[in-house]
Amino acid sequence: MRKSGRYGFLPVVPAFILVLALTTGLQAGEKPDEPSARTGTSATSPEKLPDILAEGASKLQNSITALRQQQEPAKQMLEGLVKEKEELQAWIAALNASMAVNDLTLAKAREALKALIGHEEQTGARLKGLAGEEDALRQKIEEHAAALLSVEALMAELAKTDHPLRKSKELEKIYRAYRQLGQEYDKAAKAHQGIVGKSVENLQSSMTLLAETRTKLEQDYLQKALKGELLKRQTFQHRLLEIGQIALTLAALPGKAYAWLVEMGRSGVLFSFVQENWTNLTGLFLFLVLLSAATVRLKKPALLRLVGWEERLTELGLRVLLTIVSVSLKRLFSLGFVIWLYVAFWSLGILSHKVAWLVWSLAASLVALRIVLNVLHQCLAGEEAGGVLPVPGDLARFFRRHLSFMAIFAVLLHISILPNSEILGFTPEGANSLRSLVQVVLLGWALWLMRPNHFDPFLSVLPVPAFVKNKGFLRALRVAAFLVFAFVVVAGLLGMKFLFEYAAQGAYFTVVVLALAWILGEGAHTILRLTLHPKMGLLARRFPRRDQLFLNSYRFLTRAVRVLLACVALLVALNAWGVPADRLGWAFRWLGWGPSVGPVRLTPVSIGLTALVIFLGFRLSRVLRAFMELKFFPAKDWDSGIKYTVSTSMHYVILVLTALIALNTLGISLTNLALVAGGLGVGIGFGLQNIVSNFLSGLILLFERPVKVGDMLVIDGHWGTVKEIRVRSTIFQTFDRYFLIIPNSELISGKIINWTYGGWGINRLTLKVGVSYSSDPFKVTRILEEICRANPRVLDDPPPQIFFEAYGDSSLNFNIWVYLATPGSRIPATHELNSAIFEVFQAQGVEIPFPQRDLHVRSWSREAAPARPARGDKHSE
Repeated sequence: MRKSGRYGFLPVVPAFILVLALTTGLQAGEKPDEPSARTGTSATSPEKLPDILAEGASKLQNSITALRQQQEPAKQMLEGLVKEKEELQAWIAALNASMAVNDLTLAKAREALKALIGHEEQTGARLKGLAGEEDALRQKIEEHAAALLSVEALMAELAKTDHPLRKSKELEKIYRAYRQLGQEYDKAAKAHQGIVGKSVENLQSSMTLLAETRTKLEQDYLQKALKGELLKRQTFQHRLLEIGQIALTLAALPGKAYAWLVEMGRSGVLFSFVQENWTNLTGLFLFLVLLSAATVRLKKPALLRLVGWEERLTELGLRVLLTIVSVSLKRLFSLGFVIWLYVAFWSLGILSHKVAWLVWSLAASLVALRIVLNVLHQCLAGEEAGGVLPVPGDLARFFRRHLSFMAIFAVLLHISILPNSEILGFTPEGANSLRSLVQVVLLGWALWLMRPNHFDPFLSVLPVPAFVKNKGFLRALRVAAFLVFAFVVVAGLLGMKFLFEYAAQGAYFTVVVLALAWILGEGAHTILRLTLHPKMGLLARRFPRRDQLFLNSYRFLTRAVRVLLACVALLVALNAWGVPADRLGWAFRWLGWGPSVGPVRLTPVSIGLTALVIFLGFRLSRVLRAFMELKFFPAKDWDSGIKYTVSTSMHYVILVLTALIALNTLGISLTNLALVAGGLGVGIGFGLQNIVSNFLSGLILLFERPVKVGDMLVIDGHWGTVKEIRVRSTIFQTFDRYFLIIPNSELISGKIINWTYGGWGINRLTLKVGVSYSSDPFKVTRILEEICRANPRVLDDPPPQIFFEAYGDSSLNFNIWVYLATPGSRIPATHELNSAIFEVFQAQGVEIPFPQRDLHVRSWSREAAPARPARGDKHSE
């Protein structure tokens, strides 16, 4: 009994050590398996238990110390959050008071909304981090409590055994210390969890307050304030004063720049900056030298290749695209310099400085202007001067001059002035007014260029859709543009500043978005033509046998790109008019309407997505099969039957997966397919036996392959080849060029002759010929053998064989066995051999008999002759 009790404790020791290691490892923030790995040798030694408990107690003490050290910063953070919440409540209260008395201007309301969104994002990020910390603390507390209970249970189990260790005072002392430390850890962890929980509650309350205030400000006050500001009028003198202030600010810019440069030189700031960063500046200078050398080396061969391409291309869109690329390559160093300048400012830590950003903006705008002006000059050089666009010289110069000035205004406004309006001395209201004035000028300029006598001839040579060149469309476009421009101008003349700015910016960005969408669409269309078009595409030239596939893909992708660009342009244009995408949901609510059929709700969205899934499934199957035919199958030494089986099996698998995804998209749970299978079984029992039989027979034909696509068969006396094996039937084309639609079950259960079951190899052709009895059999045998050997379709190995088969009624019958290379040679070989036999037999005097009978006439005696009946007698049968 004593021996049994001693060894009965040993299975408990490894479990005790594992739980203890897990507990201490989790409390110390280590991996659970590390303590076990360190004490793996003591797992079978009960004498090591005091050391293990002591190590666990030490780690618990370290964890308790770490938790107590974290509590003070956590309390300070909670106090800060409480203070921030009080300040936030006070600010929101003042904001609500301003909204209540309508004392909040539109600009201040927008600033407040921006601040609310920033506070909300910041608070959300902090809330996410603290919530994760709270969850981690909760998990650790639960794991520690479970581990402590396990340790207590194991100690109780140890007390029931007769092991000497159970009376050890050292183990009892260490266990009590470990247990006390565990309770202290639990207390400290829960205290820290409480502080973190209060911080989470505080942040959640702030988030709720921010969301409610933002919703109130955005949906209630801003809409009303916007309507009021749009109809608010200013005096004409105020508008003149504002325009004068803008003009004075623009006129003072050169003086400000000169004064700033002089101040930089006198103050010594620039010299000090160079001294502090001379190592970085040296490295950046060397990098600029390397960049310059690389651009020079890359530019020459690239330009030579582009020149060769330009000489071969005749399509206008491709020539314009190559012109843009060519001009960009010529200005490659300038583009590289702009990138280098950005990297230099970033590495020196001054990119966020307003002056540095102004310098980079000026450099970028100058480079952009050079590229745009050079492209315009080459495209609109005139037909006589070899311009890209076939426009007459006077018309080309007219549009080149005006478009160049418009590009200068647009680039300087949007790249140099507006992003740096604050450092240039513009107030926010002045910057908005300047933007609106320049945009109205550009809109009026564009409307003036749309005059019929200039615009219609110019538009006729551009690669635009045909409907754009229609006179009715152009007339409607001019009327709409004139009405919008007149509305903007009238709003400005009436002093409605905000309505003027709103309409001007909306109209301007709509025009810009439509122009960019057209440019991107033409670029995408050009790229698709270069890759997929059956006559011009690189892929079409590489795979000439897939013209129809590339044509369909080209048309589909072209339409898809146009639809996508139209949708994006519409959303961006609506956003420019103050209608963001998230507010368009009301226009699409009808997409969620529809009747319910059981658990399935048939809405336009679900039906459309289901149709899209089915379309994409068929398209994916088609693309994968085309890929296997073009890439995979040519690398495999497979016959056509195996290729067709693999391709068709993959097609069926994709269709099944598509059907399952479509059902799930429609709302039909896949768990209910058992009911569908049951109903299908009932349907098969009542009337679908033939369909299912043909379907299963089709699968047998595909995988067992007794009949393959391309096999030569004889079915009911009809010779032909198998063209396609479908789910229900097989398409069989006879040599008479008509098709037989044969159910698959008949091919499985019926008898057919398959000449190519073992491949298109050697096969035997049997011919029969008869000669007259006066012919020499040995001579006939020799003649027939010579005829067979002389035919190029007849193989020498195995050699032809001639047999004297039998004595016929009127002929000596011979059998001719010849061997052909392929079954496809049977019919032409039969014709050639029969024709040659007939010709040689006639030349050699060998008679080919035909059935004949000899008629012997006997004379009758008058007595033996039968009596003839009289004319008047009647005979009955």
